[in-house]
Amino acid sequence: MSYQASPEEIKRAKRLHMIFMFNLIVNHVFLLVAGISVIKDLPQLLMLVPVISLISLTYIIFAAKRAASTETSWFVQCHWMLAAKRARIFVILLLSTVAFIALVFFGGTAMEWSRMLIFALIGAVSALPFMITLLTLLVLEYDADHQCSAGKVPAAAAALNPQPANP
Repeated sequence: MSYQASPEEIKRAKRLHMIFMFNLIVNHVFLLVAGISVIKDLPQLLMLVPVISLISLTYIIFAAKRAASTETSWFVQCHWMLAAKRARIFVILLLSTVAFIALVFFGGTAMEWSRMLIFALIGAVSALPFMITLLTLLVLEYDADHQCSAGKVPAAAAALNPQPANP
């Protein structure tokens, strides 16, 4: 849906999309690969990924919640609510993945499973679906950012926050 958004509104609306895409690309792709490559020398680097992610996702969710009551532009509200909805989905995914990995790692060690079996379960049951969802959210956020630049409100965003009668 087209909307006559000012350049200032577009700039404000894009902010949460950019933070979310930064989290997905830089944190979950580049930092994760860097952490895996130096895991023997610096395992703490790998622990930064979920911490940075949860901080940025929490910021997105709370900023959108605050914008629902303070933001005057419907266009900005829609884009921020859409980013927050996707951030909540990613938080649930991130927490369930971390819980599953911890359960398999510590439970498998307690039951004396082989390391190969533990890492195969972690990779097949948690890492693969996580990466597929991450890439799907990345494509959706890129599209929402592009629509925001064009002054459009995605249908999913308009469904979250219907346009008021007097904008």
